[in-house]
Amino acid sequence: MSDKFGLKIGIEGEKEFKNSIRDINNLFKLLKSEMNLVVSEFSKQENSMSSLSSKSEVLSKQIALQKEKIELLKEALKNSTESFGENDRRTHAWAEKLNNSEADLNKMENTLKEYKSKIDETNTPLEKLTNKISKQEDEFKALQIQYKNVVLEQGKNLKNLHVK
Repeated sequence: MSDKFGLKIGIEGEKEFKNSIRDINNLFKLLKSEMNLVVSEFSKQENSMSSLSSKSEVLSKQIALQKEKIELLKEALKNSTESFGENDRRTHAWAEKLNNSEADLNKMENTLKEYKSKIDETNTPLEKLTNKISKQEDEFKALQIQYKNVVLEQGKNLKNLHVK
């Protein structure tokens, strides 16, 4: 009786995992179409800053989704191993999907590194200066906020001194 119960849980769990994987794969199709759109928009400027930035953005979404898929596959593999055993064909199929997904993730991450490297290479001195100024402006704004908070706090402390 307990073997049938374990088999039932294993089969139902496997069905849920397959449905979740299918949903993730459908999102991958959407992201792939988004990448195709980006590539077509920059067909003659494939290594431009705008093109590389857009590609990096889409690829980052794909990487996050791939990581979700890998976590789900790890759970499915664990569930299959516990339900059917290590040597079952279903367990082997989940292990194969996990290995392929991890390999795909490695390829995506390497491609993203290449894009980021090309972005760094294509930054002109003016772009680098603009980026640095923008960063300094953000830091300055943060300091202004901190200064205002300190002044307000000091004002409260002064009021408290006069009240006593």
